[in-house]
Amino acid sequence: MQRLSLLVLAACLSLAMTTSIRTTEKPCEDYCEIEGQNNQYECCDRNSGWCPTVRPSCLRNSGVIPYCRYDTHCEKHEKCCEDACLGQKVCKPADRRPHAG
Repeated sequence: MQRLSLLVLAACLSLAMTTSIRTTEKPCEDYCEIEGQNNQYECCDRNSGWCPTVRPSCLRNSGVIPYCRYDTHCEKHEKCCEDACLGQKVCKPADRRPHAG
């Protein structure tokens, strides 16, 4: 009986250590399957705002490029948007108004 109690306690501790509770953030509403990983999901909620208009020319970037797959990989004031120059999605400051295009 004591051994069973220890196993239950160990299982509870293991679960508590692997489960993170974020009380300052809203819970995730949408989950998307991670590419190439069967039955593995991550949060893919959308941040408010819209992606900025795509620039007609490429700018030289000297900093770290914040690649992303979903808005949740970016800061709350950013959107995960396609970048014409890089050919990948990156975090960009969100526009607060929709635009044509």
